[in-house]
Amino acid sequence: MTTTRATQQVLESLAAADEPARVTSLTLDSLAAADDPACVTALALEALTFEADAALATSLTLEVLISDSLLAEEVSRACLLWRIRRRDGVEQRFAALDADVTWGGQAWSAAAPFDATAIEASRSLAAGQMEVAGLLASPEITAEALLNGLYDDAEVIVLRVDWAAPARGAEVVLAGRIGRVSAGQTRFEAELLLPSALLDRPVLDLYTPECRVDLFSSRCGIAAAAWTRTATITAVLSDTAFIAADFTEPAGWADYGRVTVTSGPNAGARREVRAHSADGLIELWEPFAAPLAVGDTLSIAAGCDKRLATCRDRFANVANFRGFPHVPGTDAAFRYPDAR
Repeated sequence: MTTTRATQQVLESLAAADEPARVTSLTLDSLAAADDPACVTALALEALTFEADAALATSLTLEVLISDSLLAEEVSRACLLWRIRRRDGVEQRFAALDADVTWGGQAWSAAAPFDATAIEASRSLAAGQMEVAGLLASPEITAEALLNGLYDDAEVIVLRVDWAAPARGAEVVLAGRIGRVSAGQTRFEAELLLPSALLDRPVLDLYTPECRVDLFSSRCGIAAAAWTRTATITAVLSDTAFIAADFTEPAGWADYGRVTVTSGPNAGARREVRAHSADGLIELWEPFAAPLAVGDTLSIAAGCDKRLATCRDRFANVANFRGFPHVPGTDAAFRYPDAR
């Protein structure tokens, strides 16, 4: 049966029916008689446009979509593919399906399926985001890796494909980066920030007494390699404090710096330094996901408190200092003459 003739049958059936139940039955019969899968959606839309009863239209929509086997087959063959490129360069591929998928010459694992919320979409330029959750049942995604920050700011691309016909290509559903991450014993949740989220970031510099750029950034100009040391843990004092006896830099050298673990269960994870004391004592702001152990090797990068004196005396980099220590602040604006 052609699309035009099938559509006409639906419209005539709706016009002739005097009972809602009979309307539904006639609509389904007409759609079942159509042998062109592409016309099913068009038939339903035209029939509902003809029907003036809103409640009946809703009923017809549900019954037509559920009953039609061709449309159901097309929906079941679509799945989402998730590609994640972590901060350490590791790339992972997952399929939101109950079986592995081969697409683009690569294998997409179904070992850790995701449940995603609806994407916040609008015609405005408001920042879009979505939440994803999954089970920690795959060895590829662990609570330790999540809590150690390996997925922070990771690149994510989500594709919609026909898993039974890979040659049909893919639709890019979204692309973005991972924001906030949380993990429990059996589940994890992560926030996906879409490209429009970048519009929420400030684009203008502010006048501040401290330097506005990060140490080792392109605007800073200091090379990280020259200010990074290796060390080995010789004593663990707590989950946020340890001693590395072979780290001989003067006290305060690593304050506000960064410690990266290069061996053991926390390999690749990094934390910011809260305080660096004499004899290689390092205190961190946050613990690592797994306990530190004697013998773990580290990479320790120098820190910067963003003051002019530190930039001048430690790094000799005043030419690239991005602060304004001599600009009066709000305290100067509210000064008044001494009564004496």
